[in-house]
Amino acid sequence: MNEKIILTAEGIFYSYDKKNPVLKGVDIKVFKNEILTLYGPSGSGKSTLIYILGGLLTQDAGKILYNIDDKKKKIGFVFQNYNMLNELTVFENCKVAQNIRSFDDDRQIFDYADKIGITDILYRYPAELSVGQLQRSAVLRSISGPVELVFCDEPTGSLDSENKRNVFELFFQLKEYVSFFVVSHDEVSKKYADRVLNMSDGIIL
Repeated sequence: MNEKIILTAEGIFYSYDKKNPVLKGVDIKVFKNEILTLYGPSGSGKSTLIYILGGLLTQDAGKILYNIDDKKKKIGFVFQNYNMLNELTVFENCKVAQNIRSFDDDRQIFDYADKIGITDILYRYPAELSVGQLQRSAVLRSISGPVELVFCDEPTGSLDSENKRNVFELFFQLKEYVSFFVVSHDEVSKKYADRVLNMSDGIIL
């Protein structure tokens, strides 16, 4: 595999009920150090695709090749509803993510938090944070560990215009270290992407 490619998928098919296909033979490549946006309407199959590529679902047909040595440790997710553990601080949430990825480096969390601009909230709980702070914290957790690729499922869906821009500027700032695959139906996602692919009715146009 080309060393600049982090993931290649070919002929991906999937159906939830084994009758009506959600994905209809999707081919896609993800490159290192890029922001790739998969744009399209709700129900087009975008989220299903990244769940399959990220290992949360298994495709019915097709193959996926990863140019990373341990995808469980090196793939992260950012969800629209954050999925933070409410009983843990932001720092503790990130430590849990590191531990799952067999990684232990407090300095990494502090360094990334400084880049993201949330060092001052590391020891606060999710319930104490604004929506924008929650999403930045979720991004920090997603990259805590030896992460090389982050899948983002509608990461700005619940944010206002300013925070939407902030999140994508954050991805732009971090792509030196991590590749971001963003699925969205938000126009702002196109402005910050290195590549934009359009999806409709289970296929990439």
